[in-house]
Amino acid sequence: MAYCCNAPTSGTCLYVSIRSWINKYCPLANLVLKIDDDVLLNYPRLIAFLRVKSHKKFRPESIIFCDLWNNAQPIRVPNNKWYISEVGV
Repeated sequence: MAYCCNAPTSGTCLYVSIRSWINKYCPLANLVLKIDDDVLLNYPRLIAFLRVKSHKKFRPESIIFCDLWNNAQPIRVPNNKWYISEVGV
């Protein structure tokens, strides 16, 4: 891994470290998606998107997740740090 300072502003260092790790451990990966732990991923929409955009046959079983939350719900309390508004509001 690349040496980086551990500061919130070290986004470039984080990117370089992740890229280095991917190049070393996943050199044949066609796609790598990195999201933060406070982000919800709409898995069905991601799969649909990848099927449309992929020029190769896409296999959902080839995906590896680090953590998967089942039945997760967005937080709709306006004063909460992780508040997510309704779509179209």
